Amino acid sequence: MASVVFAISLLGLMRYHQALSSNFQQYWLQLQAVKLAHEQLERYEPSEGKPQRDKTAPQQGWETEFQQEFELSGCYRITVKVTKGYNPSGKLERWFCAGGSIDVYSLSFKST
Repeated sequence: MASVVFAISLLGLMRYHQALSSNFQQYWLQLQAVKLAHEQLERYEPSEGKPQRDKTAPQQGWETEFQQEFELSGCYRITVKVTKGYNPSGKLERWFCAGGSIDVYSLSFKST
């Protein structure tokens, strides 16, 4: 009887460990995706509005997608989405204004 209880307990602990490992791996990949997206946004500004692709990202299986949307007041929004296979993606957005001002006028924001 004790061996049956031990076997069931061990099986439960093994499944719990497997679930924790899987969730941690997804969390880690999403964290890496957000970090890579942030690095891409940081490279965007000094490159005068042209996306600079990371040379190491494709080698590691990462895909980077840039999107540029123009808004009023000479400002535009850059969206960087980074994915790796079917894993969760990292997506960051940043506003750039032509005058270099941090104040953005006549813009409305919507929540998604």
